[in-house]
Amino acid sequence: HPVTGVRFENNVIDGIEANFFETVITDMNHYRSAEQFMNAGFEHGRCFWSFGENGKVAADDTEDAKRIGVVDAQNGSAVYQGLFVKADKPCIFRAKVCASDKGFRMFVKDLETQELIAARAIENAEWDELEMEFSVPANGNYHIGIENAKAEKGTARIANAMLMGNCEAALEYDN
Repeated sequence: HPVTGVRFENNVIDGIEANFFETVITDMNHYRSAEQFMNAGFEHGRCFWSFGENGKVAADDTEDAKRIGVVDAQNGSAVYQGLFVKADKPCIFRAKVCASDKGFRMFVKDLETQELIAARAIENAEWDELEMEFSVPANGNYHIGIENAKAEKGTARIANAMLMGNCEAALEYDN
């Protein structure tokens, strides 16, 4: 479950952002995020995941993980994590995904500018493991997940997210 009721005492924090106490940790600029998805199968609910409008965690008896991230057809609907990615060689974002309508996608965006770095349409209505290879222009934090790109109805689902490639913590992967 998400951490709540945190109390800092006898600490000094320099260069803190004005919205520190209102911001999801993985959405913060100037702090290096984790290099791998945490709670990748939603076993612990929303913990480590960020949600755009109407993104949520739901039970899914048909999926091995039993919990999934869900995005609906509202503008801004997304489920993602902020991860630190290196620019030295390609990465692969792999996840089980499905969508009941066209217009949903896997994505990688620059955390600070929200510039779209990579995207792959989710066109399968049944659960399938999809991969999206990408490279980032600079070392930094990036939002990685699924979102509504232009769907007018339906939902998209994600489970078992994984980042492979250029992170020390990642599974070894070479082209």
